[in-house]
Amino acid sequence: MRISKLLFLIILSCLFSKSSLAMTCTLVSYWNPVVSIGAMTVQRDAPVGTIIGTVTLTNSTRSVNCSDAGTMSRYRTLTYSGGVQSPLPNIYRTNLTGVGIQTDPSEAYFTNPAQLFQSTNSGAGIVFANHHTIIINVIKTGDIVSGTLAMGEIANEQFDNGSGGRITSESVTMSGGNSITVLACGLSTQTLTFPIGDVFASTFGSTPGTIPSGAQTTQNLGLNCATGANINVTLSGIQNPDVSDNSVLALTGQGSAGVAQGVGVQLLYNGSPLRINSRMVMKQSSGGQESLPLTARYYQTKTAVTTGSANTSATLNLTYQ
Repeated sequence: MRISKLLFLIILSCLFSKSSLAMTCTLVSYWNPVVSIGAMTVQRDAPVGTIIGTVTLTNSTRSVNCSDAGTMSRYRTLTYSGGVQSPLPNIYRTNLTGVGIQTDPSEAYFTNPAQLFQSTNSGAGIVFANHHTIIINVIKTGDIVSGTLAMGEIANEQFDNGSGGRITSESVTMSGGNSITVLACGLSTQTLTFPIGDVFASTFGSTPGTIPSGAQTTQNLGLNCATGANINVTLSGIQNPDVSDNSVLALTGQGSAGVAQGVGVQLLYNGSPLRINSRMVMKQSSGGQESLPLTARYYQTKTAVTTGSANTSATLNLTYQ
């Protein structure tokens, strides 16, 4: 019995000794960066996943002191607007419809649930005082409703203090005034018709590329745009097979009886031909009504032009990117 008692006392002594040496940690320096991106704009047709705004934060003070050797757990949590996952992976909802927020995974990364990191120290002292960078991205996740991002905490880092609690070592917060405006234009001209009229075959030359005098007409494309909208146009149509120039459209029914031969049609903006499936930047809108002149003209594609109908059709795809 005496031996049993002795063993029991030794075991208790060991347990009590281990408890007395438990590591405790305290905060030495705290980092509280504030995100201020300011006014952001996004085109209505921008694809989902587009980064609307971004800011890079680099800390200079952030450290923890622990009493003894051991392993300390740290947790990086994205908390903004409740930390609710958006339809896109690792991007979280904001208070604005169609707008998400993310800490870029190329740097310090915050998620919900939290990212867990562990630091091991060999003795008493500073466990970590390392500098790191946080990149905050504001991202389009769907159709956006313009507005201002709510103020509040975006993300935080906490560590175990050794006593069953956690202490916050950094907290990233959103300032006021971070607004998002959707830039867009509305069409006031749905269809454009270019009546060139009758043109004598004799007005053409003997060289492909000839553009006869008077064989053109101009119409205005009407738009109503928000200030700063970048107006782009892409021509969709069938290229004329007689030439390699992809700005020349084929005639409707080309090669059929009663259709002119040796001629195609070009569309131009400010004297520059629109090329099939190639985006052209037209202008940045100053806001309000826009009237953009487009010109249609005949273009000789062979050494000789024969009489017949010379019509074509095409589609103009307008984007605001």
